[in-house]
Amino acid sequence: MDNLSEILSVTKVKSSLYFRTAFTAPWGVTVPSFNHVARFHYVSKGQCWVRVDGESDPQCLEQGDLVVVPLGRAHTLSDTPDRKPTALDRLVEEAKYEGDGCLVYGGPETQAPTALICGHFEYADEILNPLLRQLPPAIVLRRTLIGDVEWLDEGLLFLSKEIDGDRPGRDALVQRISEILLIQVLRQYLEHAPEGSTPVSALRDPRLARALEVMHHRPEDRWTVASLAAEAGMSRTAFAGRFQQLMGLAPLEYLTDWRLRKATKLLRETGSPVRVIAYQCGYESEAAFARAFKKRFGVSPGEYRRTHLPAQQH
Repeated sequence: MDNLSEILSVTKVKSSLYFRTAFTAPWGVTVPSFNHVARFHYVSKGQCWVRVDGESDPQCLEQGDLVVVPLGRAHTLSDTPDRKPTALDRLVEEAKYEGDGCLVYGGPETQAPTALICGHFEYADEILNPLLRQLPPAIVLRRTLIGDVEWLDEGLLFLSKEIDGDRPGRDALVQRISEILLIQVLRQYLEHAPEGSTPVSALRDPRLARALEVMHHRPEDRWTVASLAAEAGMSRTAFAGRFQQLMGLAPLEYLTDWRLRKATKLLRETGSPVRVIAYQCGYESEAAFARAFKKRFGVSPGEYRRTHLPAQQH
């Protein structure tokens, strides 16, 4: 399994919400910030402008474009870049939208309506992997890029139909699509993002990618900075400096983060005893593992497992 797949294998979507909108000019809406949530907007008809909080310039989205706000930052959507927006909760109230069907809002201009598929999904982990934490405020996938992935455009249209229906299994299906959509967006971003001092560059750097690979695949090994540097084919000093520069934390800090993240996955998805999971994640004793786990997540491994069991196992 490659590094991106490993990282995403322990990044789960806890819940999802989708709805369709139909806006007519003049219109504008401000979507508030929200922790642990990624939001997206897909332009199925017309065009609009998006401005993300903290970003200086708005971007125009054409039909077929997709914007993802991966860390839940506040943002504005509107028919023109200088339109004064309405707060989302007020807009929903004014539109008398109750959560079903299409949210219709705007002015009298009906010649060039904008139709969006909007949604958000909540990350199951309160603390994201460093790669995800350092994603840009917004990721825009243009229709030309989406067109290279045949199923993505069709999948979003399929999603639109599922939102309006009430067929058995709808909620489970929508959640699976959410995870697939997140993976595809990140894959496209990683493949086309510019080079820079970010975790993206770490995944592209074959030396650091090798070090990440052994940490991901063999977290139980007794790694040191020196042994990881040897895997990367670099000196200890050069490796530690480069890793810190690109990942935003030291190699052994990342390793600890990964071990505990891996442990949450094993606690959620397997029935293995805690002592076995402790060993699989590089801890020599269950007590040491429990201390590290509680320091990080605020609960013991056993408590975490009980609160994250599938509903049918409660």
